[in-house]
Amino acid sequence: MDVGKCRAGRVLYIDGHVNIYYGQTTDMPKRFTSRLRLCMSGSTDYYVNDKTGQPFFVVSEAINSGIIEQIKTSILPRLEKEIPAQPTAEELLQNPKLHKFMIVCDRECYSVDFFHYLWEKRVAICTYNKNVKDKWPEKDFIEYETIKEQGDSITEKIKLCQREITLKNNDPKNPKQVTCREIRKLSK
Repeated sequence: MDVGKCRAGRVLYIDGHVNIYYGQTTDMPKRFTSRLRLCMSGSTDYYVNDKTGQPFFVVSEAINSGIIEQIKTSILPRLEKEIPAQPTAEELLQNPKLHKFMIVCDRECYSVDFFHYLWEKRVAICTYNKNVKDKWPEKDFIEYETIKEQGDSITEKIKLCQREITLKNNDPKNPKQVTCREIRKLSK
């Protein structure tokens, strides 16, 4: 999945938020609430926002099977219809690394099977890697300066490194793999 340069409006952030139910008239399913570190009755809203944080739409579900399933069943079909300026089928055929749009999600979406599913639909994803254990050599990192959107001053210097990697699932009956970019920021 080559993220490349995304056209305006083609990067969308998806995040789930639990709405705790304190009533007693309805038997609501339990949800883990990270801010309280408890399982409590409630529903989940999945917010879809553009890169500036402006809302695109929200999906509310009392009963669901997690963010990946919600993206597959409720969010992705709507995005495929409503995202403007998507590449044509011919453009996608001519460029095997071109994507229709990109979704950005938290680590709950980290799944090789899900990445494979998205790329079959030519949708890119940006998420966090779980359980990174290997260290990349410090010499491989390049220093960059982050600049405010207005371009008037440098806000921070960071060191980044990127590599093309191949991710594989652990299912011997249905093996899948995805080639993608992993980008790391050097930190203490």
